[in-house]
Amino acid sequence: MQPMLHAQAQRSAESAPRGRSQPAFPQQFWIPLAATACLRVGFGWTYLERVSHSAVPIAPFAFESGNIARALATGHGFASPLPVASGPTAWVAPVYPGLLAILFRLFGVASFSAFIAAVSLNVVFATLVCLPLFAATRAMARHVGSQRTAQLAGLLACWLWAIYPNAILLTYQSMWDGCLSALLGITVLWLTLRLLDDGDRARDWVLYGVLWTVLLLTNPVFIAVLPILFAVLLWRRAAMPRAALALLVTVLCVLPWTVRNREAFHAWVPIRSDLGLSLWLGNNTDTTVPWHGQQHPLDDLSERALFVRQGEVPYMRAKFGAALAYIAAHPLQTAERAWLRFRAFWSGGTPHPLHTFLWGNWQVRYVLFADLLLGLGALAGITALLRRKATVAWAAAIFPILIPFAYYFTEAIPRYRLALDPEVILLAACWIALRANRARAGTAS
Repeated sequence: MQPMLHAQAQRSAESAPRGRSQPAFPQQFWIPLAATACLRVGFGWTYLERVSHSAVPIAPFAFESGNIARALATGHGFASPLPVASGPTAWVAPVYPGLLAILFRLFGVASFSAFIAAVSLNVVFATLVCLPLFAATRAMARHVGSQRTAQLAGLLACWLWAIYPNAILLTYQSMWDGCLSALLGITVLWLTLRLLDDGDRARDWVLYGVLWTVLLLTNPVFIAVLPILFAVLLWRRAAMPRAALALLVTVLCVLPWTVRNREAFHAWVPIRSDLGLSLWLGNNTDTTVPWHGQQHPLDDLSERALFVRQGEVPYMRAKFGAALAYIAAHPLQTAERAWLRFRAFWSGGTPHPLHTFLWGNWQVRYVLFADLLLGLGALAGITALLRRKATVAWAAAIFPILIPFAYYFTEAIPRYRLALDPEVILLAACWIALRANRARAGTAS
């Protein structure tokens, strides 16, 4: 693939008229974009041929997002994250359940048609990732390399995303916000890089604030990188008024949801409420790594009854307190589990990658191999960019550095990584392109 990408990048770079900037998306870009869509449709179609159509939509919509979407679609509001009526909820952020609710209204609640529509939406989101991924990777590589190197990095990133197994399998296996979060996260990074180069228009900063709102109301874990990205913008652009405008837009747009939560629970719940439960599930005497769903109110009837009896916010607060008490009393066990989750997060969900690679089937090995290689490639990319004094590299590096910390102490589930895989791929692609450029220069000399 690498010689082909070299040729594509060189033709694209040489075809640009002198004195003019390159097109936003060269002709070669549309090939990996089409491959991204075709691979997901093809694997999804194969999956549907192997399973019963009546059973297909049951499991994907049986989780919190699907239950809330059911309540919304049937006129009960944003409520009942478990398979029992429990009143208003803030268990998950509102955007993705809202999208599912629209599909339920159009195609039937938890129906096969709704499942096809949800998978189609995931395919669209995953395919659209290629647009900001190419633009952001090229922009990042331009800070340390030539136009040709930047073009190569962008094309390589799109090809890696096209064939990346998690980004294919989770398109039809997981009816969660992963694909949408991946699209929004890499778009935020791309717009950050764009504002670094050209941040003179106020409307771009307003758009930046609106985009942050949609991202946080889809997947609040990205709030971990918000202060750093704004700090990078302020440091490079010295644009305090415009950055303040973007931040104000974000706060004002998120505020209605926070006010709604205050009215519903008479408590401070900025976006979602489930931190206490997630922390407790990862830190109690019966916790296992990997986690198999035990003790969760979805499956544990006693915990479900306790949740309904206490109410959402008191239940979450009690779990948060119990988790903190366990962590304080068992620091070594907590550290050991965090280490196992770290390994699982970066190796396809298994805390024992060597054993899994030796004894797993070829599909499991493929996922494990791809996850490990991309993680190592991202680490190499961060190192290579910083060695070239590209401090802007921190804008991408903080995604795989900061965001996973939430999962090292809760649960390391493969779908959690999908949201930040575009940034991981960006960093890996930059490293490969820089190495290829160095090898080409050595050959030429």
